[in-house]
Amino acid sequence: MPAARRSCCTPDQLEEWSAHFEVHLCVDRPSPGWRGEVGLVTSTLGRLRFDPDTAGALCGPEVMMRLAASDLVAAGVAAKGLEVSLERSMSCAVAHCGRCQIGPVMLCRDGPVLSWPEASVLMGVRRW
Repeated sequence: MPAARRSCCTPDQLEEWSAHFEVHLCVDRPSPGWRGEVGLVTSTLGRLRFDPDTAGALCGPEVMMRLAASDLVAAGVAAKGLEVSLERSMSCAVAHCGRCQIGPVMLCRDGPVLSWPEASVLMGVRRW
């Protein structure tokens, strides 16, 4: 039996966000009764239009963030208005062990959230 999947947020959080932001939900594998959009987040982004002053924050698998950030920039969102969360397994939390390192950045020391212009360079390299 597959493990239960955790939701990214609670219904109350979604309601709160919707009071301040335009919220679009998309799942790749719907639960029974799901009535929202099904597919990859990048397919949803292709149908939306964005104001040039739009800001965005992405978290999730790196391949999704790379594709979503590229799609957002292509749709007119300024790259400097995007941030991505590059979580890594952290052991020492003092930039000593290198487990959280991506290029010259130690995420435990420098922080896991980077601007898209900075992160895109690091995420484009397959081996350091």
